[in-house]
Amino acid sequence: MKCLLSLSLQSRVAYENDGIDERLTFDWENRRVYFETTTLCREGLADTSEFGGPPEVTYSWTTVEGNVAELTATSNSEERVLQLDHANGTSLFAGYRLLSNGEEQAVLNLAGAPEECVPLEGVEGASHVVSAQQDYSYNAPGAPDGFDALMLEFDTRNEHFRLLRHSFADPVMSGLEHVSSEGGFDWVMVYPEEGSGHYVADQPDLIANAYLTGPGTSAGCSREFEEVPFSVFGQVNYKYRRLSGYLAEQVE
Repeated sequence: MKCLLSLSLQSRVAYENDGIDERLTFDWENRRVYFETTTLCREGLADTSEFGGPPEVTYSWTTVEGNVAELTATSNSEERVLQLDHANGTSLFAGYRLLSNGEEQAVLNLAGAPEECVPLEGVEGASHVVSAQQDYSYNAPGAPDGFDALMLEFDTRNEHFRLLRHSFADPVMSGLEHVSSEGGFDWVMVYPEEGSGHYVADQPDLIANAYLTGPGTSAGCSREFEEVPFSVFGQVNYKYRRLSGYLAEQVE
């Protein structure tokens, strides 16, 4: 995965340099993930140019009945806890409550299950179509007006289940001098075309690209999805490898 977030002025420099800038190490047995970074892209993290030593962030999680119930991220200055609410949730998205050092930062509530719609005439063959929507609310300090009535957008045609867009608020990012978003942001997801080099037949819902944009206006279901936005704050490009293939390469 390669990520460029223009919200951080240091991000483009790190993006253009060769080599690995950030690393996640998974300890599945102890339910821990260790995050290391050698950049200054993330405020309050990283102070070295080399990997090694204590991680900048340690993640841990608990499960209930096979679902992740709580995820904790611990750094030197903060403990963030994500408490998940799987009522009305799907395999892609769940409600949640976010705490920072014990103080509530955000609450996302899902209202009912996704509701499907019939695509408009002429858009059935489009690569991305909004064929289902799910109402939700996002309550957080500094959230823009209207965030109490939002919609997730999905493409569920041909047995796919793809999240296309979701909105969230982040007053810290929106307060940066080079950002104009009025407190809200959208993540927009794009998926590979069937038959393309990035398409995986047995995992067709893997994301190809994600774009961080300002909040969009609500639009109707059954329309062709806009895909790549005209203006973005950040972009994430995904590449996937099977673990078996990676391990085989290490043995050779």
